[in-house]
Amino acid sequence: MTNYNYPNAKGGQMMINRLYTIERVARGLREEINPNDQFPLWTQNKVATAQDRLTTAMQYLVSKKQQYNTPQMGNLGFFTQRTETEKAFRTIGSGLGVVSAYLLIDKKFKKLNWFSKFGIYLAITGVGRETFGYIGKKIE
Repeated sequence: MTNYNYPNAKGGQMMINRLYTIERVARGLREEINPNDQFPLWTQNKVATAQDRLTTAMQYLVSKKQQYNTPQMGNLGFFTQRTETEKAFRTIGSGLGVVSAYLLIDKKFKKLNWFSKFGIYLAITGVGRETFGYIGKKIE
């Protein structure tokens, strides 16, 4: 059991149960939606918020786990050893992030200045790279 220095921390099984529920709901929703369907903006915002919150929680927990398991000898985590599967998945995630960023910027944010577009690009590609890297690590 790992609590990452959180006294009285609990909830591992509850988190697992909630994640199973999220997976089931997301799968059911995905199966009901067609690419050409139109939805009210508020429903898209709800899904975007859920995605953002899950991504933030995952990134925090992964970061905390890396800090907990990495010797603190000046290593900032930039030079961690990665498996070939994780590297491949990070590359796939970066590629998908680039395509997603391009499509999003091209269709939704045409009027933004280049600095804002670059920030959106970095955020989307970073999330894609880290998310797929995490998946690649779990596959190992």
